[in-house]
Amino acid sequence: MDLSTIRGAVKRRLGEPSASDSGYWEDSDYTAEVNRGAEQFAMETNCLKSYVDIETEDFNDTNGNLFDISEDSLDDFKAVTEVHYYIGQDADDSTLGSYTPLKKVSRKEMPYKQSENDNVTGVPSFYCYEDRIIELDVIPNDGDLIRIWYYRVPSADEGEAVSADADIPIIPEKYHEALVYWVCWKFSEGDELRSDRVAYYRDMWRAEIAKAKVTEAGSASGYGRIRRVY
Repeated sequence: MDLSTIRGAVKRRLGEPSASDSGYWEDSDYTAEVNRGAEQFAMETNCLKSYVDIETEDFNDTNGNLFDISEDSLDDFKAVTEVHYYIGQDADDSTLGSYTPLKKVSRKEMPYKQSENDNVTGVPSFYCYEDRIIELDVIPNDGDLIRIWYYRVPSADEGEAVSADADIPIIPEKYHEALVYWVCWKFSEGDELRSDRVAYYRDMWRAEIAKAKVTEAGSASGYGRIRRVY
């Protein structure tokens, strides 16, 4: 559904005859709540997923086997979901590179390949993620890549917020009905004439969230754009 369709669905549910009538909501109010609803939906369901490729030199030049995601300016970042390691082509181009998923462990479980006083480099097998820091079990070789898959939220800086009537919210279309319930819920909260419907729309929103969590938990592909920073 585009913004105009969502707005029309909300109007029908709330019985609003005209946005110009006194006491009713402006188009800007609808736009703001649809964008807030899309961000909240993505936050709660992990329905948006992207990746970013990081040069291994970024690990070596900063903290060896550590990478601080906050320094990468991922404005839409929510949480790491997977980390893959890419070994590039051989010098003679005889072998194509490939991505290998790393195993996630806790920092306590990390089987470090290096001691505190040496700088052993190699191909990592494990990673841990805490406080926006990705730590590998070894300093990665120069010339390779780390691919970080992450759950994200809509990014206004990337033009993912709706503004025009024909704009379509970035979350998957199968979840757009949830945005109707969100807007109805938020509008009803501030309207004495519709206060008796607050619980209904809130519960319908939460039901859509619950269904989406089940769906996304079984989804391997995810949605969203691809970003590279090397």
